[in-house]
Amino acid sequence: MRLLIVEDEEDMQEALCYGLRKRGYAVDAAGNGTDAVQLCQINEYDLVVLDLNLPGLDGMEVLQQIQSLGKPAKVLILSARSELEDKVAGLDGGASDYLTKPFHFEELEARIRMLLRRSFIQEEASLKRGGLCLDTNLKTVRFNEHPLDFSMREFAILEYLMRISGNDLSHRVEIRDRQDEIGRLARSFNLMMDKVSASFERQKRFSASAAHELKTPPCHHRCES
Repeated sequence: MRLLIVEDEEDMQEALCYGLRKRGYAVDAAGNGTDAVQLCQINEYDLVVLDLNLPGLDGMEVLQQIQSLGKPAKVLILSARSELEDKVAGLDGGASDYLTKPFHFEELEARIRMLLRRSFIQEEASLKRGGLCLDTNLKTVRFNEHPLDFSMREFAILEYLMRISGNDLSHRVEIRDRQDEIGRLARSFNLMMDKVSASFERQKRFSASAAHELKTPPCHHRCES
């Protein structure tokens, strides 16, 4: 899943990006409203975490422009504006959720998961390419029905590459426009798959050895005095 964090306070922006990337999300960031709108124009985001007190374009203006793009991104407003009229204006303006500062990161992450579940409830939960199967709900990966051990970052790279491997026009445009980034991800993925392949081969050899031992009858020795 790809997120955009729109936050002008540098420390807050870095903390949000770091925490969400550790949870396996692909995260971009913008420090002002103008940059946020430009990123939304050229990229497809699953969710935008939007501060309202921004330099340049105000957060509510950013929200309006994101809505006018007609893209499917959900917007979660994360703002110090805690008055009821601010919350009502944000939700009526098209935001999917509103969380006030200060906040607990665990609550933010839970709200993000909830919004993404709503967004992709009709989307295929399992991605399959050949013998590789990725379950986006359980965060598991299997190859020819054998479970593979992936870190959250490796899982996110794999999910992203599997999603953009379709034939949809928007995916082809994204691949063309992001060749350098996708190349880096692909190289990381190749290293990751080399590690997994070696582990998988060791597992097969161990399983074959164990099966042979189970089939081989024990050798009984008679002790003569």
